[in-house]
Amino acid sequence: MNELPLRLIGMLAALVLLIATVGLTVRSCDKRRSEAAQSRLERGQTGALANSAADAVGTVASSGEREAASETLTRTNEQEIRNAPGANDPVNPAARDAGLRSLCRRAAYRDSERCRLLQPRP
Repeated sequence: MNELPLRLIGMLAALVLLIATVGLTVRSCDKRRSEAAQSRLERGQTGALANSAADAVGTVASSGEREAASETLTRTNEQEIRNAPGANDPVNPAARDAGLRSLCRRAAYRDSERCRLLQPRP
């Protein structure tokens, strides 16, 4: 008779130990899975940040290249106009003003000093 309660206590102890082991194993697996997911997320964010930085650098570089090309074109155009035959000939003031007004309608020239002088004062 004494043997049955000892056996029952041993089985209960083994069952408690088994449940505790399974619980700790599951918790450990969940923790590792969570850490792995966090690590993947951080790597993804780091990659996205690097891509964004590369895009920003590329955009700034492209903008600088376009600006330099525009400056070069402006200088080339000015030299061609000044060196063209008849560049020193007088121009009818009405034709000059019409040409300036047409340029001043463009956004690129609208705020230039010369265009502001042509605009009527309110």
